[in-house]
Amino acid sequence: MTHLIGSRAPALHQASEAADPPEAPVAPVVTIGLAAGVAAALAGLALTAVPLLLLWIVSPYIQNGAVGSLHLAACLWLLAHGADLVRVTGSGPAAATAPVGIAPLLLTAAVLVLLHRAGKYTGRALRTAQGDPSGGPLPVRGLAAALLAVSVGYTTAAAVAVALASGNGVLRARPLPALGAATVVAVIGAAAGLRSAARPGPPHPSPLLRLRALLNPYGEPSGQRTARRLPAWAFPPDALSPVLRAAAAAWAALLGVGAVVFGIALLMHGNAAGRTVLALAPDVPGQIGLLLLCLALYPDAVVWASAYALGPGFTLGTGSTVAPHGTVLGDTPVLPLLAALPDPDAPGGAIPLGLVALALPPLAGAALAAVLGRAAARDRWHPTATAVAAVAAALATGFALAACAAASGGALGTDRLASLGPRPWQSGLAAAAWSAATGVPGTLVVRFLLRSRSAPTVTPRLGLLARLRDLSAGRWRRHPVADPLEE
Repeated sequence: MTHLIGSRAPALHQASEAADPPEAPVAPVVTIGLAAGVAAALAGLALTAVPLLLLWIVSPYIQNGAVGSLHLAACLWLLAHGADLVRVTGSGPAAATAPVGIAPLLLTAAVLVLLHRAGKYTGRALRTAQGDPSGGPLPVRGLAAALLAVSVGYTTAAAVAVALASGNGVLRARPLPALGAATVVAVIGAAAGLRSAARPGPPHPSPLLRLRALLNPYGEPSGQRTARRLPAWAFPPDALSPVLRAAAAAWAALLGVGAVVFGIALLMHGNAAGRTVLALAPDVPGQIGLLLLCLALYPDAVVWASAYALGPGFTLGTGSTVAPHGTVLGDTPVLPLLAALPDPDAPGGAIPLGLVALALPPLAGAALAAVLGRAAARDRWHPTATAVAAVAAALATGFALAACAAASGGALGTDRLASLGPRPWQSGLAAAAWSAATGVPGTLVVRFLLRSRSAPTVTPRLGLLARLRDLSAGRWRRHPVADPLEE
C-alpha cells in the first residue's frame, strides 16, 4: 500500500501543476493594458472628432471654433456609451434643460470593437509573458490585472472627455453618470477581448473557428457543464453552443427584417426625406453633417423597424404609437430618418406596410431551425430535447432583441419626448414568440429530413419464390440485409 501511495504522489503533483498555470509577470502586462485602454479611447474620440473638425474647417457652424467641435465630439462619444446628456433650452444660470439619451448605436459598436481589440491585445501580451503563446488557460490573477489595466486606462481617457463635455455648450454631460457609463462599457468590451485571447488553441484561427471557440472556449461540449444532470430526452447534453448559434442567427434575421422594412419605408417616403434634408441643411457641408448623423443613428432605426415588424411597434412620445395595426402621431422630431414613418392619413393608412412587415418575422424562426436542426440531426437529439433546445434559443433571441431595444431608445426632451423607441419587454416577448412559433416546428422538420436523408438503406428480403427461381437457374446468392438500427 505504501509503494502504491508513493507511486501516485508524483502523478497527483503533476496534475495539480497542470491545473494551475504558472504565474506570469504582471507589471509589463499592466503597462500594456493601460496603454491599450488609452489608445482605444483616443481612437474612439478621433473617430468622432475628425469628421466634426473637417466640417468646421469647411463651414464653421459650431460656435467657439475648434473647441466647440471637440466639445460636441466628446458629447457624442459619451452618448455612444449610454450616458445621458443635458440640452440647455434657455439662457442664464438657471436655464431650463432637457435630457438627450438616444445613443448612436453605430458609434457604440465602434467603441466595443476598439475595446475588444484592446483587451485581446493585452491578453496576448499576457500569454507571451507566460511563455505559452498558444497553450493552456491563462492565470486568473493575470487576467484580472489585465482587465483592470485596460479599464483604468480607458476610464482615465474618458475622464478627459467628460471634463471637455461638461463645459459650456448647448449639450453638456453630467460628470459622474457619464464616467460611470464609460467605465461599464470599458469593462464589458475589455472582458470580451480577454476572453477571446484566453481560450486555448491557435492564436489566429479562421473567423468561424473564432466564433465557435468564443462560444465554447474549453474545447468540450458546452452544454455538459450545465445540462449533464438532465436526461438526454429532456435537454441535449451538448446543446449550449448550438442554441447560442441558433439564437444569434435568429437575432441577425430579425435585424435583417428591420433593415428591409426600414428600406421599403424610406423608399416610399423618399421625397419627404429629401425635403427634410433641404429644410435642415440647405448647403453641402450641413448636408454632409446631417448624413453622418443619420448614418450613426441607422442601427437605431433598424431596431425600431424590427420592433415594428414584430408587432408591438414603438413610440415617438406620450400618446403616439407606430405599429402595424395602426399609427398615431403627434409632434415628432424633425429628422430625415423619421420621414420613413407610416402616414396615418394616407388612403388605407399604414395597413399595407404593416401586412408586409408582419410577413417577415417568420424568417427568424427559419434561421433558428436551419442552424439548430442540423445540430439535432448530427448529434441525434431526442425530439423532446430538440423542441426544448429550440424554445431556449427563442428565449435567447428575445433577450437579445430586448437588449437592443433598450439600447436604441431614450429621451429627446421632457414631457412628451421623455421616452422614445420600442418598449424592451414587449419587443423581446414578441421576438421570442415569433421565433418559437416557427422555430420549434421548423427545427423538428429539419431534424427529421436530415435524419431521413442520412438513414441507411435497407435491402428488401427476397420472397421464397424468387429464391427458388434463382436456385433453379443456378444463381443462388446470399442477399445481405442491412440492419436499420446499425449506425
